[in-house]
Amino acid sequence: MTFITDLFRRTVLVPVVAASLVIAIVLLPAVFSSASHALWQEEDGDGAPETAYVDEENSGPELAALRKEFNQTRDRWVEALKELRLASTMYFALPRDEAAPWKDRYEAATQTGNIEREKFEELAVELFDRLDEPDADLLQIILRVVKARYDRGQYTQSLELNKKLLPFMLDDDRAYMLYLSSLAMLDRYDETREFVTRNPRILNDELIESVHEDARDNYYAIQYLHEGWIREQELREQEQEADDLPRVQIKTSKGTITVELFENEAPLAVNNFVALCESGFYDGLIFHRVINHFMAQTGGYDDQQQHRQLGYTIEDEFSREDARHHFRGSLAMARTNAEHSGSSEFYFTFAPKPGLDGSPLPERRGRGYTVFGRVIAGWDVLDSLTRTFEVLKGEEDERKEVPIIDAVPDHIISTTVIRKRDHEYAPTPFAGSIQMPAHHGHDH
Repeated sequence: MTFITDLFRRTVLVPVVAASLVIAIVLLPAVFSSASHALWQEEDGDGAPETAYVDEENSGPELAALRKEFNQTRDRWVEALKELRLASTMYFALPRDEAAPWKDRYEAATQTGNIEREKFEELAVELFDRLDEPDADLLQIILRVVKARYDRGQYTQSLELNKKLLPFMLDDDRAYMLYLSSLAMLDRYDETREFVTRNPRILNDELIESVHEDARDNYYAIQYLHEGWIREQELREQEQEADDLPRVQIKTSKGTITVELFENEAPLAVNNFVALCESGFYDGLIFHRVINHFMAQTGGYDDQQQHRQLGYTIEDEFSREDARHHFRGSLAMARTNAEHSGSSEFYFTFAPKPGLDGSPLPERRGRGYTVFGRVIAGWDVLDSLTRTFEVLKGEEDERKEVPIIDAVPDHIISTTVIRKRDHEYAPTPFAGSIQMPAHHGHDH
């Protein structure tokens, strides 16, 4: 059993269901760089870009060379995908003692395929940028690249490329809906409304339902999100003027993420977090639960599957009147279904998540998560964190989390408090929780 599969059985926040071998094979596209294999699946069914050639004739020498390189890269990618299919089938189907040789082939094909896929996308975009009138085949390739970037959670990159594509795709609803999806995931609520106003044809129930469900949920919640965003922007302006909120640099295996902490609205969570950062508690812990379009969770497990526990919990703060909301890049406390069960684990949101917000209303008691900070630098690092779980729909549209086979989680190298207010930062254990000193050992 791999680490990620074993860890999957002990994940916090929501219940999940273990993956079978069949599901593992279905998830191979996700293993293969989160959509690289699936980039062409819609058109060709098997993942290979069988119709992705571009014409090498009728162009000058420089463009002809670029087109040739593009087609050669496409061929190498197709071969890598074929090898991946064969190796993965044998690797997952054979007994462990017979599967070892196929594992090396599987890993080599995955690495090669990712390299060639990235090169293929780069060349496609370069061709598109250099042609005044790109042909229909290239436009369809660029549309697929736009979708692939969105599928990988690269909403900004998808949106910027789609801005250049839309003038050539005025009659293609897919380009418009991908543009709307990216806006809905990027806290761009004014732009979303303006885009819909300028393109009323997309206000079609069937088209809206075709949008990725996370973006669709945000679109339906746009009034709530927009009102919350106006308040959030006002608070950020006040915070910028005061310029005194604590800040922490989280150095990860992918780079550094800098966060600013909301001590005014979540003092308990911030005091706890700063104290743990200064003690080195988070050093070596992995991002054990990372779900595309959702969030990246860490603060509980090391790379040996050991749960690093505090021995106490802190009080929830999401029911406060001034509680902050979940936008893209929010930093929030993870917890179990029990109230006041947060301790050391936290997560970053990849996109706005209004369903995670708390509320002071009695009927919402105990529902929500405490937002205690936001990302202010390192967005590319956040977006690049390795996804470790995939969400699949089960019976009656039930959402189930399954581990991505052989995903290697990223980890925290160190945390550095680079600014804080002039007072001691120490946790305040919730009354009734058992207080034990924070430590760096392993609980078995």
